[in-house]
Amino acid sequence: MSTLYEIDYNLYQLLENEMVVDEETGEILFEESDIDNLLLSRDQKLENTACYIKNLMSDIDQIKAEEKSLKERRQTKEKKVERLKNYLANSMLLFGDKKFETPRVVLSFRKSKQVEIAEGANIPQEYMTIKVEENPNKTKLKDAILKQGLEIDGVKVIEKENLQLK
Repeated sequence: MSTLYEIDYNLYQLLENEMVVDEETGEILFEESDIDNLLLSRDQKLENTACYIKNLMSDIDQIKAEEKSLKERRQTKEKKVERLKNYLANSMLLFGDKKFETPRVVLSFRKSKQVEIAEGANIPQEYMTIKVEENPNKTKLKDAILKQGLEIDGVKVIEKENLQLK
């Protein structure tokens, strides 16, 4: 089976030259009557490729849904782990246990230091991290250029052809 590229090339050759002749053998490779067959092959190739794209898009949607489901399941399990760890810690602290050990598990506490910042705390600038991210707002730029006639150096609105598949 020919590729879409080959079909398009053969159609182009047929339409440009009315017929294609092999220069070495003199054999007529395409005649005008072949155009219908090429157009039919092209239509089938376009339809089959579009259907394949639709299948891929369906797969993508299913994968996204599964990713969302897996993320929700993971988050649920993470919350459950935190609740159970707190449950064990509270029980051990209630009875003053510093360590619990069996052949299968060891529970113990370790000290750590964590900074807690009260709401409205006045933190000196030297201890602040500043994150600034500037990105062009393409929607506002498009409106300014098209609706207000604004000209901005290095920015232009281009018209594109986007394939719609339904």
